[in-house]
Amino acid sequence: TRSGLAVNPGLAWYIGSTAFFLVPGGIQMVLQPWLVAVYLEGSASELGLLQTAGQLPMVLLILWGGLLGDRVDQRRLLIGLQTAMAVPPLLMAALVQADLLVYGLLVVWALIGGCFAAFASSPIMACVAAAIIAISTCAPGECAARSAQAAASMVTPSRQRVGRPGPAL
Repeated sequence: TRSGLAVNPGLAWYIGSTAFFLVPGGIQMVLQPWLVAVYLEGSASELGLLQTAGQLPMVLLILWGGLLGDRVDQRRLLIGLQTAMAVPPLLMAALVQADLLVYGLLVVWALIGGCFAAFASSPIMACVAAAIIAISTCAPGECAARSAQAAASMVTPSRQRVGRPGPAL
């Protein structure tokens, strides 16, 4: 028998690219709070502000990301975004090495990362669908619809988090 990866090269591409995207993101989600709490000896308020700075651009820009994803080649957009997303962590590593890291730069890093993520989320979903089911692009409006759904899920409490359904705000 052949494995699913051998039968579907799109699936292999998806799993590999997901690992290259999510593993560094997971490390960053642990590293940023550690830099505030341990390295800079910041307060809980500073940590909370940093976390907010990383998520706020997603809430504000995800619909624009879907709109852009509908209008440009998603693969090229993702390659550009992924390449650009590598720069801020490298700069932070250089600043830590030079002992020049300050809290304000971490907030800027979080804001930039949130902006990149907002523009990358919809094309990622579209490219995943293209890779797995062998289509080349989204239907018109599909990326924007996915962005709207993602934005709504970020501001609407889920049953698992609050124990009961509730209003968005």
